[in-house]
Amino acid sequence: MTQPLLTRLTRDLPKLMKAYRERHWAELAQSWLAGTPLVAQNHLEATPDAPAASGLWAGTTVGALLRWAISLTPQQDADSATLLRCFYVDGMTVEAVSERLAISPAAFHKVRQPKAVTALAQALAPLLSQQLVRHPALLAQVIEDRYANLSPPAQRLARFVALFRVAVPAHWVQQALGLLPDEASHLVAAVAGWGLIHATQQLGQPALMAPPEAQAYWLQHLHPPEAQAWHRVAFEYFKQQQHSIEAAHHQLALGAPEFAAQWLITHQTQLLGSNQAQPLLKLIDRIQPQLLQGETWAALKLIEGKAAQALGNANLALEAYRTALASPGQPHHKAEACYRCANALEAQDIDGALTHYQRSIELFRAAAPQDLLHVRAYIDLVWLWLQARLDLPQADSALHDAEALVHRHHAQDLSLKADLHNARARWCHLNGDAALGITHRQQALLAATESGLQERVMKLAHNLGQDYRDAGQYELAMRYLEQSLGLAQTLGNRLLEGVNHETIGGCFFFQHNLPAAIQRYRQAHALFVASGYRDQQGWAAFDLCEAYLQLGELAPAQQAYREAEQLAQQLGLARLSQALAELPMAQRSVSLPEMKLLQRRAQLIELAQQDGSVSNRVYRARVGISQKQAARDLALWVREGTLVVVGQGRSVVYRLATTI
Repeated sequence: MTQPLLTRLTRDLPKLMKAYRERHWAELAQSWLAGTPLVAQNHLEATPDAPAASGLWAGTTVGALLRWAISLTPQQDADSATLLRCFYVDGMTVEAVSERLAISPAAFHKVRQPKAVTALAQALAPLLSQQLVRHPALLAQVIEDRYANLSPPAQRLARFVALFRVAVPAHWVQQALGLLPDEASHLVAAVAGWGLIHATQQLGQPALMAPPEAQAYWLQHLHPPEAQAWHRVAFEYFKQQQHSIEAAHHQLALGAPEFAAQWLITHQTQLLGSNQAQPLLKLIDRIQPQLLQGETWAALKLIEGKAAQALGNANLALEAYRTALASPGQPHHKAEACYRCANALEAQDIDGALTHYQRSIELFRAAAPQDLLHVRAYIDLVWLWLQARLDLPQADSALHDAEALVHRHHAQDLSLKADLHNARARWCHLNGDAALGITHRQQALLAATESGLQERVMKLAHNLGQDYRDAGQYELAMRYLEQSLGLAQTLGNRLLEGVNHETIGGCFFFQHNLPAAIQRYRQAHALFVASGYRDQQGWAAFDLCEAYLQLGELAPAQQAYREAEQLAQQLGLARLSQALAELPMAQRSVSLPEMKLLQRRAQLIELAQQDGSVSNRVYRARVGISQKQAARDLALWVREGTLVVVGQGRSVVYRLATTI
C-alpha cells in the first residue's frame, strides 16, 4: 500500500460519501475511483451473488469506497473481504446487501474512520494502484439503470424535465404533462428518489430540474417525435416568460437556426442589458453560418461582439465585428460593424481606430444617415482627436458635423445633446477658452438632467466641478462635486465616488487647507484599494505625498511616495512617474532638477516683463506643467522674494518684486 494512495483515499472518500448521501450519482460515476480497473472491468457485471474475477465483490467494493467502509473479520483474508454496501446502480439497501451476504448490518463502519480507510485501501491497493482508465459508457449506463427502476409515467416525467436547462415550476410541469396533482407529486417523489430530478425553489414556488448529465443524455436519446413536440411546448413557455436565451435554445433544438438567430437579434437589447452575455455567447457558438442567411449571420456576429465586449474580451469582440464587416448583409450592418471595430480598437491601435471611425461615418452617411450610431461615431472620433492626438482642428470639424446631424435628425434627443456639449466643453478648455467650456458643460448637465440619465448626470457634475476648480471657483466646484459624489454613492459607482473625493481634496489643497485635503485623499485612496483600481490608487498616493510634503510630514510623504512609485513602475504609468520625478522629496535626496527650475524661472521673468504680470493659468500653459506644479513654483518664488502677489481669488496675478 503506497502512502499517496492512502492519502488520496483519506482526502476524497468523505467528499464522495457526501455526494452519495446527497444523491449526486453523476459525481460518483465521474470520480477517479470510477475510473479504476475495479469499476471499468467488473462493476456492471458483478453482483453480490457472483464474485468478480478479482476475488472482490465489485459492486459492493465500489459502494464501500463511496459510502461505507468494510469490517475485516478474523476468519477472512483481505483479498476476500466482506464488503458491505452495493454500488449505487444495484439500488439495494444496506439491509438487503447484509442479508444476501449473510452478514450483520452492525458490521458497517463509516469510511471516515481512519482504521477503516486504511483497511479498505490495503484490501484494494492492487486494483486501485493500476493505471486509471476511462469508462465513458459508465455515466450513460448509470442513468439507464436508474431509469429502468421507474414506472412508465415516471420515466416520461424524467424525460420531460431533462429537456430543460433551467428549473421549471412543478405546477407547470404537471399541467404540461396532463397529470393530476396527487399523481404528479407521487411521480416527482419517485424520480427524485433515483436522483434523476432535483426538487428546488423558484420565486418561492416548487420547481424541478434534472442534473446536467441527465439533460445531456436525453438530448441524444429522446425519440424525435417526442423531442419535437416537447421543444415546441418549451419554446412557448419561455416565450411567455420572456426568457429569450432558453426560447432560442429550444428553437435551435427544433432545427430552426434562422428562427433562433432572428429571435436573438430581436431581443438583443434585453439580453445584453440583463447580464446574460456569457450564455448568449455559448448559444451563438452553436449556430453554424452556413445555415443562416448572410445578413442574419452579420447581425448575429454584431451581437456576439457586443456580448464579448461586455465581458471584457476585446479580441473575441474584434474577431466577431470583423466577421460581420466581411459578411454579406445590409449596408447599415457593415456601418455598425466598422463602428464597433473602431470602438474595440481604441485600447490597442489608435491609428486603426481613427481609420475605422472615419470609414464607419462614410458607410452611415451612405446607408443610414439618421442612425444614432452615425452621431456616436462622430462623437467618439472627436474624443480620439482630443485625447489621443490633441488635434483641435480635426476635433472641431468632427464636432461641427455631429452638431449638424443632431440638429437635422435628432433635435429632441437630450442624451446626444448632453454628449455633444460635453465634448465641445473639452475642446474649449484645450483651446484656452475656459469660460465657454464651462457654459457648454452647464448645457450638457442640464440636458442630462432633463433626460433622467443619472449616470450621465453623475459624470457631468464631476466634470463641471473640475472646471470650476481649475478656474479657482472652489465653492462652486465643491457644490457640483458633492452632487456627483452623492449620485456615485447611490448608484454604487465606487470609481466615481473615489474620483470625487480626490477632486474635492484638490480643491482644499489649492485653498491651502491641507488637513481637509489629506482627509479626502485618504478616502479616495481607500476606495481605490478596496475596489482594485490600482492606477487611481497610484494617483491618490501621489496626492497624499504632495499634501504631506506641504505640511512638512516627511514620514507619511515618503510612504505615499514609495507606494505611488511602485504602482507607476508595475502598471507602466508614465505620467505618474513624471509627476513623481518633479516632487521635492528632500528626505530621499530627490529635488527639483536645478536646470529645469532655472529654465522655468527664466520663462516666468520673460512673461512678467512682457505682460507686466502673470497668472497661474498663463504660466502653466506657456511652460507646459500641471496646475499644482505651477502653484508650487509661484509660491516658491513669492517666498524667495522674486514675485509679489497682487489681487485676490480669481483675479490673483504675480508681478516681479524688483527689476531683474
